[in-house]
Amino acid sequence: MSPLPKHQYDYDLLVIGGGSGGLGCARRAAQYGAKVGIIERTPVLGGTCVNVGCVPKKVMWHAADVREKMRAAVHYCQTPESTKLPEVDWLKLKEKRDGYITRLNGIYERNVKNDKVDYLKGTRRLTAEKIVIAVGGRPVLPEIEGAELGIDSDGFFALEALPRRVAVVGAGYIAVELAGIFHAMGAETHLIVRQNQPLRTFDSIIRDTLTDHMEHIGIPIHKHSQVIKLSTSEKGPYNLAKPFPKTIETSGGEKIEVDCVLFAIGRKPLSDLVGCDKAGVRLDSKGKRDRDSVIGLYGGVKDDKISYENIATVVFSHPPCATVGLTEEEAHEKYGKESIKVYQSKFKAMYYSMMPEEEKEPTGMKLVCWGPDEKIVGIHMIGLGTG
Repeated sequence: MSPLPKHQYDYDLLVIGGGSGGLGCARRAAQYGAKVGIIERTPVLGGTCVNVGCVPKKVMWHAADVREKMRAAVHYCQTPESTKLPEVDWLKLKEKRDGYITRLNGIYERNVKNDKVDYLKGTRRLTAEKIVIAVGGRPVLPEIEGAELGIDSDGFFALEALPRRVAVVGAGYIAVELAGIFHAMGAETHLIVRQNQPLRTFDSIIRDTLTDHMEHIGIPIHKHSQVIKLSTSEKGPYNLAKPFPKTIETSGGEKIEVDCVLFAIGRKPLSDLVGCDKAGVRLDSKGKRDRDSVIGLYGGVKDDKISYENIATVVFSHPPCATVGLTEEEAHEKYGKESIKVYQSKFKAMYYSMMPEEEKEPTGMKLVCWGPDEKIVGIHMIGLGTG
């Protein structure tokens, strides 16, 4: 398509996607004087992080953390030892959490309005001199029999009741975080991983400590295992927001009876919903686009490679962990084992001094240093307060 004369475009810039990246791009361009529109396919702004990701997840982590502190209150003589924890009113908690998210959605709408960005809902035909694709991603489900009986991380936030028995499938931070929340809230929780540990790309002090502790507190980790089939005796249609009995069959021959199966096995771009092919945009097999295939259309950095080496990461597991820089293994590979010096320590935080040994969470810290000056190239922590 030949470019239109500049005065014939509807906008100087159109941003497709109302998540963190799209909102930041649209507002900044408008602040510089561009005529900007932002298009969001869902009813609300904020993207995954605000609506079905970081923010509501952190609310649920806090809820789980409060429950763990209620258990600790007994040992600090704040509560009689005979006191039983109250039942979790999951539905009320969901309603309050959703109300908080709705307030945040309103703030985002007011922000784009104040910056004179047009918030475009629904479908229409529009033109712009430049277009930014910032559509984000969505969770994926496995291609197995009965996959429709499971939920993904989006479905976690739609649950209207706490499942009595749950299996989380996956080894990444989403799987670890949601498994920890389910367990702390009182659900019998299983974690199913393809290899021998969760958080495999993290440093050994994190993955070893977390694996040991999850198993210690009663979360069975089904290792070297994959789900090959889900089934239920219930008759459809199924309301996945309400737990109901299911049977998991694994590659190792196990059968696990649960009321909820949550898949956290990865995410894929939403670029297939944008109609990129109609604009001549080339996509690879993972849905990522060739930045140079259409002039005036943007979606990520040119080489499509971002280094996360020095970007700090927190995982809201139980206990939480944090990391930045190279793992010990990565440092050995990059600089050679002989030039790496490692300092590490493991202990129990003073918070647990009033508690029996079996209820204490571990703390671990590691510094990875390189060269004669012992430049710090990696920091890894797990334990109370690292989140």
